[in-house]
Amino acid sequence: MKQLSQKQALELALNTLQKNGSLKENALPLSLGIIDAENQGIKSHGFHYLPIYCLHLKCEKVKGSASPKLNAISNVAFKVNADNGFAHRAISLGMEKLIPSAKENGISSLAITNSYNCGVLGYHTKNIAKEKLVAIGCTNAPASIAPLGGIKPVVGTNPISMAIYNKGDVKIIIDQSASVVAKSEISVRAKSGEKIPEGWAFGPNGKNTTDASVALKGTMAPAGGYKGFGMGL
Repeated sequence: MKQLSQKQALELALNTLQKNGSLKENALPLSLGIIDAENQGIKSHGFHYLPIYCLHLKCEKVKGSASPKLNAISNVAFKVNADNGFAHRAISLGMEKLIPSAKENGISSLAITNSYNCGVLGYHTKNIAKEKLVAIGCTNAPASIAPLGGIKPVVGTNPISMAIYNKGDVKIIIDQSASVVAKSEISVRAKSGEKIPEGWAFGPNGKNTTDASVALKGTMAPAGGYKGFGMGL
């Protein structure tokens, strides 16, 4: 298996996204997120996801030529319209105002609208925390979790994340979904044919399954039972 340096891996991700229709300024923040996911061992959001990003660029589910716009609602509240593009570029743009505002005022907020998914949520809170801040982030996702005992998905995995800086580094990063595991972890195993542990997901009939492909047609198991569903809701 060929090994790539950090620079080579970044160039591979960046060039691939550009060849499939993304502007460089939109592809670079996402490529950095892909490399960070690989470095953290989160393969489901690393190069595994690159072909999906490219497919969605080609079918225009995500806009490669997006031009996000930043709007200052107040001196401590900002919103970026991602123009149906990658969230990473929009978040990077928003951080240019968010971080100075938080340092000056003690608190600040950033909302992203009309964007593609943000990948690893903890990547973004970590980048904020590196600025000697406490960061809290949350995002929504397509419905994939059914109420306890049900079979119809009602809420998404809807992750939340917190990152905390202390004594020279980001010491704590919490990044968890309302489900037992991120749905992308199941898609990784469906692609490889690997079974999933029992308790991760249910099939369309509401029964536990260890078949990743069947799980993708069913629902995700909520973390902590009804508590996970409540968190997602």
